[in-house]
Amino acid sequence: MMVYRSFIVGLVLLASGCDQNMKNLIGLGSNSSLTCTIKSTKSGDNQYLVTFIFTNTTNEPVRFLKWHTPFEGWWSQFLHVEQSGVELLYQGPMAKRAKPTEHDYIELAAHEHRSITLNLLNAYDVALSSPTTITLSSELSHPDSPNIDCSMILVRQ
Repeated sequence: MMVYRSFIVGLVLLASGCDQNMKNLIGLGSNSSLTCTIKSTKSGDNQYLVTFIFTNTTNEPVRFLKWHTPFEGWWSQFLHVEQSGVELLYQGPMAKRAKPTEHDYIELAAHEHRSITLNLLNAYDVALSSPTTITLSSELSHPDSPNIDCSMILVRQ
């Protein structure tokens, strides 16, 4: 019983230490240092352009893994997309990855913002005339992924 308790205490200490190290590494804690804005832009008949803007709200640089974010493009399901209360299925590619390299990270300087525009039709079968709710997924697949909440109801004009 004593060995079991020591094992559990060790796991709790390890987990809390990893959590703190992760927060220090990417500059994120319970009060995220990143904000996200989503905007839809006018586009042609075969496009549904969506712009994602990430902003570092701190006085320090923030570094994060771009996997499972818009900055990676359509290589994973990083959005929940809904129309008329029905969740649309992700139809884009799913990347299989090894250990991240330096190229897989993004760093935003203090108060810097970075944006990227993607065509939603490249990964989802969206009805162009219906309001669309998109939410940046918060399920993290890697400890260096940003923990950020972002949701928007888009009406294509």
